[in-house]
Amino acid sequence: MIREKMIIFGASKHGQRAFDELSANYDVVAYSDNNSNLWGRELNGVPVISPDRICDYGVTVCVCVCVGRYMGEVAKQLQKLGIEGLLLRPYGMEYDCNYGNSIPVIRDNQSYITKRNKDSLAVLFVQDYPCARTRKIATALKNRGVETYAISPLSANDSNAFINEYTFSSFSQLIDFVNNSDIDIVHSSNEPDEFSAVLTNANKVLVHDVHDLVSMVFEPNVAELSLEFLANTYADGVICTTCAMADMMRKKYNIGSDIHVLENYPYESFSYNRLPKLSDKDSVLHLVYSGAILQGPHYMYDKLWLKIVSQNVQIHFYSAYAASTCGYLESISPYIHYEGNYRDAELVEQLSQYDCGLLYFNLEHPKYFNYINNASPNKLYEYLDAGLPLAIGDVPAHLDFAQKHDCGGYLDLTGNIYTQLKKIADMKIPRDFLQKNSMTMDSQAERIIEFYKSLLK
Repeated sequence: MIREKMIIFGASKHGQRAFDELSANYDVVAYSDNNSNLWGRELNGVPVISPDRICDYGVTVCVCVCVGRYMGEVAKQLQKLGIEGLLLRPYGMEYDCNYGNSIPVIRDNQSYITKRNKDSLAVLFVQDYPCARTRKIATALKNRGVETYAISPLSANDSNAFINEYTFSSFSQLIDFVNNSDIDIVHSSNEPDEFSAVLTNANKVLVHDVHDLVSMVFEPNVAELSLEFLANTYADGVICTTCAMADMMRKKYNIGSDIHVLENYPYESFSYNRLPKLSDKDSVLHLVYSGAILQGPHYMYDKLWLKIVSQNVQIHFYSAYAASTCGYLESISPYIHYEGNYRDAELVEQLSQYDCGLLYFNLEHPKYFNYINNASPNKLYEYLDAGLPLAIGDVPAHLDFAQKHDCGGYLDLTGNIYTQLKKIADMKIPRDFLQKNSMTMDSQAERIIEFYKSLLK
């Protein structure tokens, strides 16, 4: 059987995640992207090409996989190139854009959720793809007897955090699934805010989980600000990651008292496996970074890391983001090492072999500084869970945290970097540090359940 040729536009994490699902039905021959730094590279065994080369491949279908704020611009760009078989796939949902229309592509319907125990609390997690925070919350709740389920527009990721995982391809399909499923709480995560805004029209209690306020991170348009307003104002309850963010949301959206603060804590069960220190073998300091690596000013660390490794310090990093970008960072110095992508317990175990965790960000833009200073980085707790003290940049909230808990120090890049890092590395993080300070999702599970139940009354 001859399959239609397809090019995936968008070589980001969304495009990479969509590859397996799309290649099951199409012959994916290439990626395309507006980022010229990616042209000529390979992803999933196919080349990344410039947009003006798409028509050279004789494809019948081009799927645009990118975040919603750029979707309209990219669609117009591809249509001007004469591409007829255009599917838009924002956050995994598909829209057929032939003949100037945007018609949802509806996948086959699936069975609804039926509780295993009618007396159990059942929670459905909604997100474009279940992230680390969502999996941690769900696992903590599942361990307390809560029935946890997930639905997203992307393929199920087979996480043990959920009893079952489902997919949807349109907003109407999502609403229908929620309305007809035997669940008590819909726990919907933002970025995008669209899902929560849509789910205010469903017949279940809606909790909007704000990982990051979009208006704090980006320069949102009117539509995005409207969705953020609807999601935060009309949800039955709101969860956010820090007290500072909760205060900001109350002022910004006049939200009442139903804001539950839940930081990005790790699982309690991650704290036991630790690997031998690399520095015990070679007497060299080894730092580690875990998290986003992206082209752009905020998540690209080439200049910063080159300063650090110039002091005979090794930097290792873990990231789920574009392998090409990670490869570039590794190529600029023999002291910088890309160690791949791990998650959850495996990641924490890997981190334990290093001496310090890098909690350092590019803060050139004032808006980004405000965001970082009010956010709850996963990496902060992952490092501490692995027994690593924190090497911290110019973020007051992080420095205050480290001083309060004696778990890290300031790294001044204009001073003697090695001496500072050695002093930080000598700090001891007790194995039960997070448990003693109630900084695990397990320790917060009962509070989350109480919050849910308060909304059901």
